[in-house]
Amino acid sequence: MASGTLTEAGAKELLECFWIKCGELNKVRPNQETEFKSGYPLFQTICLGGIDAQERDISNELSVLCLRVTAELKLTMPTVVVMMSRNTSTSFLLEAAKALREFGGGMPSFFNASVGMKALLARGATLEEAGRWAVDSCCEIQVPGKSTSYARGIIYLNMGKLVEVTLNGGINPKTGVGLLPTGRTLRHFDSYTALFQALKDQMRAHLKMISVLDAACAMSYDLHVPTPFLSAVMDDSIALCIDVSGAGRRSYDNTLVEFHGIITAANSLAALRRLVFDEKRLDAGEVEEALRENFTGQRGGEIRTELLGAPKYGNDDDYADRVAQDLLTACLDEIEQHEDSAGGRFGGSLLSLTATVPLGKLTGATPDGRSAGEPLADNITPQKGTALRGPTAVLRSAAKLDHARLINGSVLNLSIHPFAVNTDEGLGKFVNLIRGYCDEGGYQVQFNVHSAETLRRAQKHPDEFRDLVVKVSGYSARFVELDPIVQEEIVARLEHML
Repeated sequence: MASGTLTEAGAKELLECFWIKCGELNKVRPNQETEFKSGYPLFQTICLGGIDAQERDISNELSVLCLRVTAELKLTMPTVVVMMSRNTSTSFLLEAAKALREFGGGMPSFFNASVGMKALLARGATLEEAGRWAVDSCCEIQVPGKSTSYARGIIYLNMGKLVEVTLNGGINPKTGVGLLPTGRTLRHFDSYTALFQALKDQMRAHLKMISVLDAACAMSYDLHVPTPFLSAVMDDSIALCIDVSGAGRRSYDNTLVEFHGIITAANSLAALRRLVFDEKRLDAGEVEEALRENFTGQRGGEIRTELLGAPKYGNDDDYADRVAQDLLTACLDEIEQHEDSAGGRFGGSLLSLTATVPLGKLTGATPDGRSAGEPLADNITPQKGTALRGPTAVLRSAAKLDHARLINGSVLNLSIHPFAVNTDEGLGKFVNLIRGYCDEGGYQVQFNVHSAETLRRAQKHPDEFRDLVVKVSGYSARFVELDPIVQEEIVARLEHML
């Protein structure tokens, strides 16, 4: 463009052709995997903006052009993200906010580039490597050409189920089986400290399996799913003449471990800590019985009301937020004790895709007041109906988590009513909101800019809304193509006014 051989219109057309090419692709998955990834995501991510190794803003004209293409085409792929820091120009963030307002369905999402750098430096990356990191798939922190966390599959732990198992003596009530039977149910714990230790013991028993599971996946991948193209663009694979899933990787390369429903688990622990142990307003035995009966017993409704009223993550409440912090620390401390089959490390993520729907079906009633079979809280988003103090409080709660230890990132879903950003003043407030989150150490946040009324109309008249795109987890999808339960979860996300 500077030389005059390509006009801005010509450059925009080339970008549009590339976007459309990405949108032509699809992938057919088996039913169980489709439940975990509703909406046909392909995880093709384009990063805009960002910083260099000295944390200087590197957004440019091409970054802005990509935002405009995204807003105009309204495709589900590629996934477009903005990498920002305190040094990112306000003009670029306003362009990103305008694109999000026009697109509506969660693109671009916003990532704190400084947190990604810290995460990589803590794992041994050089400053040069950390300075050019990029978002992979939904939210994973990678160095292009040097690292991956998907080479041998994904391991996940259902944190809501882990709470249920802990409160039932180490036994899964649905199967009668447990890895670490203890016989100690909720009524047997005399302190919150003892309960939390029991949860960590159960976590340790389950996570001991991750090295075995990883080895089995690695063997299967090596035999049946080699990745010659991906390997060809990875530096170490070429030098060592091995597939990307093999050994000899860099210190920050890792195998992905997802902790699903961690907010459900944290809220559950906070409720028990406050109501059973600290204030003794509820009897442990009665809570145990109410959970077993899914709150249908004589005092079930009353107990559930008390549990729902306990402190909840997402309200800038240090009591609940501290429990979430402690739980995340326990998760990461445990996986970092294990080595994967390639001699690398496991890397944590608070990414759930749509897994919280099928995993919720397998999980009984939980002490946060959630009924049996209901979806778990997604990603690091507050449980639906519990974020009562607005978007700033949600962001402050999320920023308290130790994001620099999450090498595979996290996802925070919020919804903003279109009216909140329909003026320049509203856009300015929006930019200040995400800047504040970035300054406090938050990692990622994404927004749907649709009204609940629009989504309800789409449910009733899907043929009229075939092009309506929404943010699901770390990816966007056409609303009418989602599982009805996932649709309900998205509608239930609170709309916030700035």
